[in-house]
Amino acid sequence: MANKNYLTSITKTKLRLILLFFLAISPFLIFSSFLFLKDPLTWPDEGIFLDIANNLNTHGTLSTTLFKDAVPGLSKHAYWYPPLYFYALSIWTKAFGTSIISIRTLSVLIGIFSLATFFFLAEKLLKSGLYSALATAIIAIDPNFNQSARMARMEILVFLFMLISFLIYQTASKSNNKRALIYSGIFSSLAMVTHLIGILAPAIIIPTIIASSRKLTEKIKTIVLFAIPIVAVILAWLSTVIGNLNIFLSQMELQFAKKATTKSWIYYRWNDGQWQILIVLCLIAILIFGFYTYKNRSHENYFLLIGIIVSIFLVITGKVQWYFIFFQPFMALILTSLFKYARESSNIILQSGLNILLLIIVFINFNLIFSKLILFNRVNYSYSHYSSSILENIEPKNTVFLSVIPDPYLEIRNKNGLKFYEFPTMDVTLEKYKSMLDSSDYVVQNVSLVYPEYTSKYLSKNSLWEKTAGENAGYKTKIYKLKPPAQRDSS
Repeated sequence: MANKNYLTSITKTKLRLILLFFLAISPFLIFSSFLFLKDPLTWPDEGIFLDIANNLNTHGTLSTTLFKDAVPGLSKHAYWYPPLYFYALSIWTKAFGTSIISIRTLSVLIGIFSLATFFFLAEKLLKSGLYSALATAIIAIDPNFNQSARMARMEILVFLFMLISFLIYQTASKSNNKRALIYSGIFSSLAMVTHLIGILAPAIIIPTIIASSRKLTEKIKTIVLFAIPIVAVILAWLSTVIGNLNIFLSQMELQFAKKATTKSWIYYRWNDGQWQILIVLCLIAILIFGFYTYKNRSHENYFLLIGIIVSIFLVITGKVQWYFIFFQPFMALILTSLFKYARESSNIILQSGLNILLLIIVFINFNLIFSKLILFNRVNYSYSHYSSSILENIEPKNTVFLSVIPDPYLEIRNKNGLKFYEFPTMDVTLEKYKSMLDSSDYVVQNVSLVYPEYTSKYLSKNSLWEKTAGENAGYKTKIYKLKPPAQRDSS
């Protein structure tokens, strides 16, 4: 009878955790169902990455011709990102097709698995299913996580591998399981060969090991066990590019040159009043947690403090908005830890202050994403109708240069025998950019992010006509029919 009651208790506990998890992620599921193709808008990166994955399926190579020859060697070898996401995307599209719905569904599923992994990580750190659900819910309403988990980019896969690595590491640190340390290193390495931003995982775990109370020899052994699979996997990846080292270095140079000339995403967010308040309140929470960690030194607190510091550095220097998701798990865990501390404290002022801090941060995050829900459902936005309205203005078997968001490429890429170029997302030379325009018959444009002044002059001198498309679908773009190449002035 006692054994039966024990098993019943375990079952109830598991069911309670499952219920708490699905309640926690319900905002993400709801927002994704309404904003699936609307926020974020269909991005050129999604079409480019799909083209690379599709070429792997059809030609056996990671490559794309969407930038013509503007990026050295890209038409034969895509080395500008590590390859794992492209392999994952190629397997997925082979099974489920290449539509925008298909590739975004993959990201949403990875997002759900990421939230599940985070839920178990939070439970291990906070030692409570209820607090774990709260931390998970904070991420589920975060606008940056929601966007990244719907965008067909590799950051969400890095996010999943990183969280799995953290979860296994926390298990290993509590049980002194050497094998688990190796598994943690394997998932850190998978994060790094998905995107170089995956270095975040070892950049947090290794300092956490160093900060632990273990003996020096034990720390060294732990770091070595963790690092062995990382070194092995990175060397295996680099061995695949060694035969085309010049191409690899050229593409990486262009990739980092682009980052060097752009402002950080935080800079643009700072111009928004809600984001200013959110950033300031998060910094206050981090400072409070730092003081709390000084008073309550533990392995878990060191992990969170190191994680938030490293991820802040990453968000600022990485500059791209998609990197903000790597900050969010630590922020959610810190906020929940402070809330837990406040609940256990007898200090009424401390309780009230920390509770108000958490509520304001949660409210701003919710308001940021809810306002998008209202905005995008106020008008009948249709990506399919928008893309069709562009297609009907372009004659078959022509070459189209796309400089437009939302990007219609994923909807029209296999129609009417058209060939496409996308605006380069790296710093390319003006000569190479001119070549892309000169090789095109049409330009579809509503953004000008590459040589904007030159593009404007080029279109004004070399257009036969200009039309507006997409208005009936809630979006708007210009279509330019270019003169025959022999009649153009590309000076």
